[in-house]
Amino acid sequence: MHVVPEGTPGASVVGVRRVNELDFYNPGRDQPAEKVGLTGRKTTAMVRFFDLQEGPDCYKRTAIGKQKFDRYSQNAIAKIQEALESNDIQDVWRHCRGR
Repeated sequence: MHVVPEGTPGASVVGVRRVNELDFYNPGRDQPAEKVGLTGRKTTAMVRFFDLQEGPDCYKRTAIGKQKFDRYSQNAIAKIQEALESNDIQDVWRHCRGR
């Protein structure tokens, strides 16, 4: 194994380790909601409808002491924005309110 600079042609990633998870999964639910222009509850509907909590690149439940916090990555914000471009939030909201 040889360490090469990022973007080297022909090189592939063997493993990635995040030293500080809170740097990657930094916002809670309300910060992404603010960025995409939705309420917190409608953002939760988007997260559930598109299963964003299933993707390790979007979501992690972090424990600090005995408390647990749902944290999202910048990838989750981007995926919500992409989903809003091709989906009506009212349809997602109606679907998730029935659960």
